[in-house]
Amino acid sequence: MKHTASDANFIIHCFSPLSYWHAIKSNCKSLPWEIIYKPDDVMSFLQKAKKLEQLEQRVWSVVNPSFVRTNFGLFGPGVILMAEYRKKIVGSIYFTGPSVFNKEILIWTLIVDSRYRNLKIASKLLTSTLYAVQNYAKHIVIQTKTNSDALGLYLKLGPNKIAWCQSVDTGSWKKPKIGLEIAYPRSLDVLLEGKKHIIYKKDTLIKVRDDDVFWKHIGMKRNLWGKIGLVDIISDEKGKILFLKKSNALNYGGYASDL
Repeated sequence: MKHTASDANFIIHCFSPLSYWHAIKSNCKSLPWEIIYKPDDVMSFLQKAKKLEQLEQRVWSVVNPSFVRTNFGLFGPGVILMAEYRKKIVGSIYFTGPSVFNKEILIWTLIVDSRYRNLKIASKLLTSTLYAVQNYAKHIVIQTKTNSDALGLYLKLGPNKIAWCQSVDTGSWKKPKIGLEIAYPRSLDVLLEGKKHIIYKKDTLIKVRDDDVFWKHIGMKRNLWGKIGLVDIISDEKGKILFLKKSNALNYGGYASDL
């Protein structure tokens, strides 16, 4: 992996049960930036937690509180990787799993301070997660809103399925949350390599806006879950347009959204 100019000023703090840290720390040694375990003294721990909470309060946009603010990732097991750049808390990712019974990680949140989005903070947090669980996980499920700025980043991880669609967290079927299920990528550095995802012919895809009634259609019919994948996304003055691809076995009866 190539180093970048900002790596020397970039540190990731890991907050997790100690046993979990012991399991993943050796996987992180080959990263060009440092990952360190949470502070031992209570005061330093609380200071980091407070700064992370302040970051969430600035950027969090759903009705319900996040898992980070609820329990700080210490149950489940849960892991928080918190990004610090030049002594400023600039982003975090929270995931749970994998376990003996489930070789999957669920990424609940990925947040980045908008003032630092030119430093590939999200890519580095996701890449750190891939390295940390590389010998344990076979699948990734990412929870995200349909209007998330990170959707393009997630597409770089490879083909996906929309595992579920729900409006509980957002309070509305407009711009709901979806779960993208992705096979664990072969290249752990895929997010930093600059490779583009496959572009499909648009006439073979379902074209849906981020706030379309189509999402309620998917959310209310669970037999559709896992049979559609997100393959491309563009933005315009009205928001985001998502391009979805259905499996050959899925019969939509001609349903599509009018844009």
